[in-house]
Amino acid sequence: MAPELDEWFYKFQPFKWRGKRYEFGLSHALFSSDRIDDGSKALLGVLDERIEAGSDQEVFDRVYDIGCGNGVLGICAAGGLSAGELHLEDRDALAVALAVRNAERNALPCRVLPHAQPTGVGEGFESDLIVCNLPAKAGEAVHDHMVDHALAHLAPSGRLLIVVVNPIADRLAAHLESRSARFEQRTFSGHTVFAVEHTPTLGDVLSQAQDVYRRGERRTLEYRGITYEFTPALGLAEYDGPSYTTAMLTRLAIEYCADRRVVLYEPGGGHLPLILSRLSEKKRPRSFLLACRNTLAGYALETLNDVSGVPHTSEICARPLGIGNFVESGSLVVLPVVPEPHTPFFEELVEVAEAVSRNGGTLILAGASATISRLEKYRLPLRIVRRAKSRGVRGLVLTHA
Repeated sequence: MAPELDEWFYKFQPFKWRGKRYEFGLSHALFSSDRIDDGSKALLGVLDERIEAGSDQEVFDRVYDIGCGNGVLGICAAGGLSAGELHLEDRDALAVALAVRNAERNALPCRVLPHAQPTGVGEGFESDLIVCNLPAKAGEAVHDHMVDHALAHLAPSGRLLIVVVNPIADRLAAHLESRSARFEQRTFSGHTVFAVEHTPTLGDVLSQAQDVYRRGERRTLEYRGITYEFTPALGLAEYDGPSYTTAMLTRLAIEYCADRRVVLYEPGGGHLPLILSRLSEKKRPRSFLLACRNTLAGYALETLNDVSGVPHTSEICARPLGIGNFVESGSLVVLPVVPEPHTPFFEELVEVAEAVSRNGGTLILAGASATISRLEKYRLPLRIVRRAKSRGVRGLVLTHA
């Protein structure tokens, strides 16, 4: 039986805000995996104080949680303020799925708003209250972009509440001042919370997303005699070149991809499809389907890089289980094996293998040697036809029996 979404939760934690009790599923696959984080508690505390003090008397009927993670900010704010609408957004599709599940667990209707960019509020949406636990490592350009989009989509009486770790608080304050935003800030032991008012003149200064996510200039790289151009993206690893795991997947995929549909789960920086698309016409894939849990990966390949010569599409795929929906007859499925603890990653991988077997396809896996050894103890409905090992990484090629 296929694993349920709830199996991605590690544990369930009770939480109380403004007289209401909540229960949140926490996952090792997401930020704040063991408890509700201090930054979220600080933001909700400031919001509660402002409401009690009469600083915010307006009705917050439309709540939006940017970078929602497990959804604690949006769910508490919408539930505690009896909001009519809750919108959840995160570039991690699994985070959105688990946040929606948490909203359901707390009997709170919500929706996921389609948006054109991997972070930031969707075009045309106006919110009364936007909350955000700003990811510290996203980079200054992304921070500015997220804040600008939030401010530009506040209702005239709206509020934006942001919590950041203290080392980046001065930088964020300077950016808000550069936008002529009116704000108050509260500093705690590890975090600073900003309460920002609607800024009506901000619409003309929104950044272009392509420039925001670019990490340096385009560079020329080489892998086993194959030359390709690559532009790194903020928020994605492998900015200097393919990781050992990606290199192993690429090495094996080159031997099996000719004239086949390649389904790639979590393309990361995009090195594998870029390299395979530079093969000779007889050796390259017929098409790519990029199944992205991290929606930024698909966005980076669409806007910053060029998978020329091979038709390709991107699909949001929150968890490995979803790959089975994209496997067609004879497909080559390629994915890194990087399981989070206390999640059903391996069990879902068995389901993927079954889909590959039913469709007469081939499965290529790679990961740390210990991880692949553990995987081989599962009874996969495929036959191992190739093993490879390099630099602590092992790769497997499996085909239908």
